[in-house]
Parts: sequence; C-alpha cells; structure tokens
Amino acid sequence: MAKRRSVAARVLASYVAVLLAFALTAVWSVASERRAAHEAELLRSGYVPLKFSVDRALDAQNLVSAELNHITEARNPSDARSWIETERRVRPKTFAEMRAVAHGFAPADDARARSLSLDLVQGANEIERYLQADGERFARLFEALGGGDSDTAERTQNELVSYEVEGARRIREL
Repeated sequence: MAKRRSVAARVLASYVAVLLAFALTAVWSVASERRAAHEAELLRSGYVPLKFSVDRALDAQNLVSAELNHITEARNPSDARSWIETERRVRPKTFAEMRAVAHGFAPADDARARSLSLDLVQGANEIERYLQADGERFARLFEALGGGDSDTAERTQNELVSYEVEGARRIREL
C-alpha cells in the first residue's frame, strides 16, 4: 500500500511549486525588460537618427528633381542653377552624415544591427557615386540654357529628371 503524505508535506510541496513558478516568472520578466530597454535604446540612438539622415538626403534629392522639372520654363534659370549647384555641393556632406550615423548606431554585440549598418554604409556609398556622375549632364544643361539652345536644354533636362528620380528611388529603398 502506498504511503500517504502528510498535510504538511503537501502544503510544503505546493508552496515550493508556487515559489518556483514565481521565480521563473520574475526571471523571465527581468530578461524581457532588459531586451525591451536594449531595443528602445537602439531605436532612440540608432534607427531614429538614421531614418532622419536618410530622410534629409531624400528631401534634398526631391528638391533637386523639383527644381529640374521647371528649369527650362523658369524666367531666370540662373537662380535655379545656383540652387541646384549649391545642393550638389552639399550632397557629399549629407551622405557623409548618413554614413556616420549608420556606422555608429549598431552596438558591437548585435550582429544583425552591425550587418544592417554595413549594408547601409555600402548602399549610401553606391548612391552617392551614382549621383556624382550627373555632373556632365548638369554642365550640358546649364550651357544649353545659357546659350539659348532650348532643344538641347529640354532633352538634357529630361535625362537629368529621370536620373535624379532614380537617385531618389534608390535613397527611398535604402
């Protein structure tokens, strides 16, 4: 015949079981809180600044495209030229800021974030190289506008608009 446990032993066993359940829940809660704090810090110090730097580059790119859309119809194309040239000179600084934010946002112990950081830096480099190649087209456009060659200006403007819109698309994908 099986020996029955005393009431005290059963109460003690129940108490130990509840205590273990509580301890496991507490350990799990602390671990979850630490993970959430780490992710919130990564979001605050990494992803949000990165998003803002990419958005600044995209805004600047969209403004160049908008100026290009109307440059051949402008009363004073030299104003648009001045603005576009200024934006093109600032572009490397915008991409350098994006790369700096991408480099600095991923903690060393987060392999996934570090991989994303390297991908973003590489993507920013590729987009910047792509956009730097438009210098000759801009020179042709400004020369045609200055010389009154509307056919060449229109054709070059269309090429540049397509090129700059592609640049904006690449930044959006980043």
